[in-house]
Amino acid sequence: MPDETEELVHIELREKLEQAFEKAYPDITVDDARHMARNLTQVITGTIDIGERVGASGDVSHMDVANAFVYWSMCNTYLEDIHKGKRNADLTDVKSPSLSDGEMQALTNEFVARTADLLLGLEVLAEYPEMSRAFIRGSVALGASHWERSRGKLAY
Repeated sequence: MPDETEELVHIELREKLEQAFEKAYPDITVDDARHMARNLTQVITGTIDIGERVGASGDVSHMDVANAFVYWSMCNTYLEDIHKGKRNADLTDVKSPSLSDGEMQALTNEFVARTADLLLGLEVLAEYPEMSRAFIRGSVALGASHWERSRGKLAY
C-alpha cells in the first residue's frame, strides 16, 4: 500500500491529468475528460506498482520509452483481436484476406486516441521524473520485456 506521501502525489497527478485532458479535449464533456484522466492515473500508478513488484530498475533508454509507448498504443487493441482471429463482422470484408477500410479506420482511430492520451500523460509525468521513469520501466516489464531494445537490430 502506498504511503501517505505517495497517495498525495497520485492525487496531484490525477488532478493535473484532469486539467490536461479538459484543456486538450474541449470537444468532450468535462465528466468524460475527468473519467479518462482517472483511468490513465490508474494505469500509470498500477504500472509503476507492477514494475516495482517485479524489480524493474535501472536507467531508461529511448528504446525503453519507444517500447512502452508502442505497448500502450497498440497492445490490447483490435489489432490483437485480429491476430487471434476475432474480427468484427461489421468491419470485415469476408471476401478479402486483407484488412478492410473499416478495420484500418478502427485501428487507426484506436491507436491515435491511445497515443494522444499517452502523450498527454507523459507530458504531465515530465513534472515527476522518477515517476515517469518508473512508469516506463513498469511498462517494459509488463508487456515489452522481450521486445528488441537495440535499434540496430530492428528491420522493416
